[in-house]
Amino acid sequence: MNSTFLATGSILSGISIQTGIIIAIILVILLCACILLAVSKQRRRINTVLGIAGISLFAFTLLCAVYFTGSGIILLHTNGNPSDSVNTFYSLVLDGRYDESYKCLKDYTTLGFENTSSDDYSEKIYSALKDSYSYELVGSAVIDEFTAEQTVRFTYLEISSISEDISSQIDDLLEERINTLSWHQIYDDNGDYRTDLLDEVYDSAFEAAMKNAANYTVTAEYQVALEYIGDTWFLLVNDDMTYCFAGGTR
Repeated sequence: MNSTFLATGSILSGISIQTGIIIAIILVILLCACILLAVSKQRRRINTVLGIAGISLFAFTLLCAVYFTGSGIILLHTNGNPSDSVNTFYSLVLDGRYDESYKCLKDYTTLGFENTSSDDYSEKIYSALKDSYSYELVGSAVIDEFTAEQTVRFTYLEISSISEDISSQIDDLLEERINTLSWHQIYDDNGDYRTDLLDEVYDSAFEAAMKNAANYTVTAEYQVALEYIGDTWFLLVNDDMTYCFAGGTR
């Protein structure tokens, strides 16, 4: 998509106040240069001072145009579709290509996707969370000069819901084992639950929850803001985005 301001009114609406002032100054300088040249022609000779002034004004105008255009201050159009940048980012996240996905963000080098947990069960839940991600874009991006917004519908595993269910199942399974197993099969020499019993109960509860993982997913809609920098649309990370990526936790 090429968002170009074709009509005069559109151009004026697409220029910031600062850029408008710069363009006005340049136009005044050009007008002064034309007046100086006209005065010189009427006198049928080119006054040395006026000639130098005219050349200086022209050179200054040219330098301003080159500088401000090169630095992106004077820019009357944007290239590319912001929705494509959003698609690229989420597709890379779902593919597990996190380092590449971060390049789509402004001012963020990581969102923590690559982090791991030393706890085996926490790691399993975190892995299940990332596997649960899915998304779709709702409508088209709304562009306003050099910013844009795209609505995203995102589905994720709600950590609190599945954790509560796993804890509940663990309690039920432990109670069942206590009613069916002997003392030595349940407790160690210190009177604590045997490690192998806990591992078996945790695994059973986790696997049962994972079989019904879809029951713990939540779908949310939120706005993703973008900013046009250089020739690329970059996503701006917000709280809604990180909340969903974290499984509904802050």
